[in-house]
Amino acid sequence: MKHKEKFIKKGVGIGKRADTRPATVYAKEESAITLIALVITIIVLLILAGVTIAMVVGDNGILTRARQAKSETETAEFVEKVQVAAVGSLNTDGRVDLDNLKSELEKIDIETDAEEFPVIVEKNDEKLFIYDDGEVVKDSSNEYIKNGLMVAYDGINNTGNGHNDTATVWKDLSGNGNDGTLKGEPTWQNDCLKFNGTDSWVDIGKMNYENVTLEAVVMNSNEIKDIEVDYMCNFEGGGYGFLYNSLGNHIKNTFLIYIGNEYKFIQSNDDIVANKIYCLSGNYNGNELKLFENGQRYFLNMSGNVQSPAHNVDFVLGGNVSASNVVAGDWFERKYVCS
Repeated sequence: MKHKEKFIKKGVGIGKRADTRPATVYAKEESAITLIALVITIIVLLILAGVTIAMVVGDNGILTRARQAKSETETAEFVEKVQVAAVGSLNTDGRVDLDNLKSELEKIDIETDAEEFPVIVEKNDEKLFIYDDGEVVKDSSNEYIKNGLMVAYDGINNTGNGHNDTATVWKDLSGNGNDGTLKGEPTWQNDCLKFNGTDSWVDIGKMNYENVTLEAVVMNSNEIKDIEVDYMCNFEGGGYGFLYNSLGNHIKNTFLIYIGNEYKFIQSNDDIVANKIYCLSGNYNGNELKLFENGQRYFLNMSGNVQSPAHNVDFVLGGNVSASNVVAGDWFERKYVCS
């Protein structure tokens, strides 16, 4: 019996329990691992789902890029059709016939009642200017050009984080750190910087480049003077800038630049008037000198190297480096692009 009991305890009692308990424990371990794996699987699936959704509808997702591609394609087609219409309206003298242009535009479902150039046509958010020589130019007045942009100031966002009426520095929005320092007593309005015409200007440092584009939105609030008045420049035996001056009995907005050994300039056709906003853009690319005034384009074929100003003087808004010829008026925004 003792041997039997020993056998039972070892062979049946303990042995059987040993056979069943590990089975039970094994089943529990298998269940636990399965639940953990399930939770991990669900988490992975949720992550994949989030990634997939982001890839499809995110800012850089498939659908967003598809919509952008579609919009860009439609814009390109629109621009191309307008360019074809402009070229198809050219006379033998190389100028666009306005009536022919209207007829060509009607063929692509664009109507205009324009009576002079530039003719402005729009589709969705795209605005185009058609000039009398057949050139078609996109409107970029609401955009900051980033390629080659050296300086960008905004009369509303004068700090980079909104508007401050007491700011003594005009924040450069180009990201290049070319902040403008207010001199004298210019005063901030809600959407612009106002110069007093005597001793106020903004110093923005050294700005000497070969190929250059200047843009400004300005208004002369005082009586127009029959003298040279500088909007923005680094004139001193070189340099470039915007100004207005008299030519005979006419006072016009002017883009002036020192090329070769002398100042060259291009002017608008119309005399300027007080309390009118002017959107100005001047460009020199080594082959052509251009001035845009409120969408009207003027250009001259020209070549030569731009000469930097003597003594490497600073570029100034509202006057010139000697603080003379100071403008009295409002500056809404200003951009400076070089290449």
